[in-house]
Amino acid sequence: MKSTITRKIATAVTLLSLSAFSGTAQAQCLNAPTYGQYPSNTFIPTCAGTTASIATDCYAGEYSVVNVTSGVSYTFSSSINTDYLTIGDETGTTAFTSSVTPLVWTATVSGNVRFYTHTNATCGTQNTSRARRVQCTSSVPLPGCTTNTYPANGATGINLNPSPTFSWNPSPGASGYRFYIGGTAATATAIGIVSTPYITVLGAAPNTTYFWYVVPFNASGNATGCISSATSFTTGTVTNDDCAGAIAVSTVSGVQTADANYATQSLAGCVGTTANDVWYKVTTDFPGNFTISALAGGTGNAVLQVFSGTCGSLTSLQCVNAAGAGAIETYTVTGAAANATYYFRLYEFAGLKTTYNFVVSGSALPVTMDKLQGKVTDRGLAQLSWKTHSEQKNKGFEIQRSADGIDFRTVGFVHSKAPQGSSLEVLNYSFTDAELVTGAAYYRLVQTDIDGATEMSNTVRLSLKGMGGSEVVAIPNPVKDKVSIRINGERGASAMVQITDLSGKVVRQLQISANETQVDMSSVANGIYLLKYTDANHTQTMKITKQ
Repeated sequence: MKSTITRKIATAVTLLSLSAFSGTAQAQCLNAPTYGQYPSNTFIPTCAGTTASIATDCYAGEYSVVNVTSGVSYTFSSSINTDYLTIGDETGTTAFTSSVTPLVWTATVSGNVRFYTHTNATCGTQNTSRARRVQCTSSVPLPGCTTNTYPANGATGINLNPSPTFSWNPSPGASGYRFYIGGTAATATAIGIVSTPYITVLGAAPNTTYFWYVVPFNASGNATGCISSATSFTTGTVTNDDCAGAIAVSTVSGVQTADANYATQSLAGCVGTTANDVWYKVTTDFPGNFTISALAGGTGNAVLQVFSGTCGSLTSLQCVNAAGAGAIETYTVTGAAANATYYFRLYEFAGLKTTYNFVVSGSALPVTMDKLQGKVTDRGLAQLSWKTHSEQKNKGFEIQRSADGIDFRTVGFVHSKAPQGSSLEVLNYSFTDAELVTGAAYYRLVQTDIDGATEMSNTVRLSLKGMGGSEVVAIPNPVKDKVSIRINGERGASAMVQITDLSGKVVRQLQISANETQVDMSSVANGIYLLKYTDANHTQTMKITKQ
């Protein structure tokens, strides 16, 4: 059940009002900017013909993740009979179907999908409780058991840092897998459910033998007899429990996972209590600066201590614990010489045993974000996507739209997926604007930190029409003095603009050598003119008005 605190926060958020679009086209609402996913777990329906409630306190403007099997017919419904439903893929970028409740869909994929609820076809939101329900009947065959691939049967010395990723051969017809592990095959318990043929497991004990197997499932139920496919492996020691065992990472490490669940204290803590630490070392490739950023798992409070020197003769450069619980700790080594080795250790302030994500890089930004990308769907809606490689106290992303690329207005907000706004993982985001794209539309993001600081993304231009991916616009129109001719897209060779009155008389003509050119219209009489753009590949004519 949603907490009272969650409800108070949700009520305080201004509901997004998205303008309706003209005609009879229907939206496919893949946006949940205010409420996101609810509940947090994946719902696996029992396809026995009865209707099951995912939850009864759901909101409009959020989604649930549901596991489905290809070829099985599902009926999705809401307890509010005017709600608008959309079924999308697991990442929220492609819509499979949508309609007013109930929605009947024969699954075309096996795995997880998103089940969105909105108040109407313009993706309206509402913080009033409603039940989100699924009903299905399955006659598809049960999937078969599969074969483990990593760790290999009988393998020893399996590394615990980073935590091992278990893998197996996909089972035809499976929509998901239950992962079992334990001291024996008979005592193994299910610790995870995934839709992919792999899973990363944290917290394995050192020098311990484990047995594991997976049970594929689909809408008809679980594969049977899969305990017979169990294999075993033995973990290695915690090699980086002290300076001498420090694991080498590069100055462009990418996100690394550190498991300190079985670490012990090798050196007294610089702050906090018992320093159950894990150690790493960085050897520089060239002179300059590098940054270490670390985040403890859950609500853990990470301590990052950085050293120069050698094991047995270390000099502490910095003990970092400024950001606090659930936040990223960062330290930059400046003026490092080439081929110099630096050590750092991670531990939890209160002595808790946990995991960490960390990155070693040439620079550290509050939010490291890829370029915004977009496309127009076959229903004429703008679908945006972007991802972040790291986030530090990020509130989220304001989505802005413009008709001319100059004057922007806000059309939505997507909250950060990172716990407490901080993450060192790659996080994928998407947003679908409910307003139709007519002509051209420009979009950009305003990334907003919890403290109010902002950063602008690149701008993308989307269009239903164009000339091989290019379009010419005249700004302003009507024009009083000067009109700016802007080419959005590729400018071909021998580009030229000709402006004529309605009788065909040429009043302006010029070669175009840049993607934006101003034309002086101050001495031209008021009236309507035809502006014709031509180049080696394109021709476009438009009306402009002189006032």
